[in-house]
Amino acid sequence: MIRAFAVVAAFVAIFGAGVAEARDYPVSLTYAAPASVTQGAPTIMLTSVRDNRGEGHHLYELGSIRGGYGNPLKTLVTEQAVAVVVAQAIRDALAARSLGAEAGVHRLEVRITRFDCNQLFPKEAHIELSFRLLDASTDAVLYEGTARANQAGGGAGMGIFTPIEPLRALTNQVMNDGIDRMLDDPGLRAALAAPISAPIPAADQAPVVESAAETPSAEPAPEVAPTP
Repeated sequence: MIRAFAVVAAFVAIFGAGVAEARDYPVSLTYAAPASVTQGAPTIMLTSVRDNRGEGHHLYELGSIRGGYGNPLKTLVTEQAVAVVVAQAIRDALAARSLGAEAGVHRLEVRITRFDCNQLFPKEAHIELSFRLLDASTDAVLYEGTARANQAGGGAGMGIFTPIEPLRALTNQVMNDGIDRMLDDPGLRAALAAPISAPIPAADQAPVVESAAETPSAEPAPEVAPTP
């Protein structure tokens, strides 16, 4: 009898009761630079970071630990909007490379097109950042690209008993990896080193920054400007 009860309890814990609602767990994500980074000149102003993950993504939500049926049990959410968190991480990454400036000759615009995590049995996290480097005086696009990072970790899920920290740490790492790939992109570094009077053409016309109304989401996508 006791053994049968234990089996049922384990089943409910792993697969999750069908009527149970997911709980939100606020988590903190911070940037930590790699052991070695290539330094540069302080010329970049981070002027916008937009959450363009689209419909189905709450502005604070990262992802969930799930039950055996795929039902969310524990949902990781950021304490501030995801765009705000990523913007601060990018500022810290620019500072670690001596690239950031309050008044510089370059502007950096970033769109978060993917940033999520999930745990059913293995853990996984993904990020995709679309970015543009512009001449601050003319708004000419000097370089544009996309940085992607993916992380996966083993370990069987334990349903409602699965701890939050391993998935949070994996998500933090994938954010850092994506930002590192963006700022260490060879094309971006070449554009930074080129004379500002000779921009690298990237489009036939100057691109227009998306407005919040153009973002396909139930809530306006926040545009985050760097703080002084």
